[in-house]
Amino acid sequence: MKTIKYIIKTLGLCILISGVVSLIKPDFIFNWILENLDNSYMYIAAIVLRIGFGILLILIAKESRWPDVFRILGSLAIIAGIAFACMGQEQFIEFITHLVNTLKKQSSLLGVLTVAIGVLLFYALSTKGENSQID
Repeated sequence: MKTIKYIIKTLGLCILISGVVSLIKPDFIFNWILENLDNSYMYIAAIVLRIGFGILLILIAKESRWPDVFRILGSLAIIAGIAFACMGQEQFIEFITHLVNTLKKQSSLLGVLTVAIGVLLFYALSTKGENSQID
């Protein structure tokens, strides 16, 4: 389980960094998504990463500070991955394009929310007294 903790903490750190980037230069992330959306690897990655991340969150939930939150987030990630797989690549592209265009208007709020999620993932797996270091 220690390896899963490191993976989740690393993902939390990556999410935090992407939140900071979206606060500083929001067009960078949005443009990258739109420019690469037609590539099939984006569609496959969206499915595989969500399902994999969801499974990891559920597996590590009991070791976190908030197991129910981890189980809910994990379940939502798995459901999103399955939904993406069921909708097909064309509808996925339409959905993400609409989502990106809508979220561009709220990039500051999205950036703050993304930073908060990254911090939550990292902090929730830190044991008391070890919040500033990886255990």
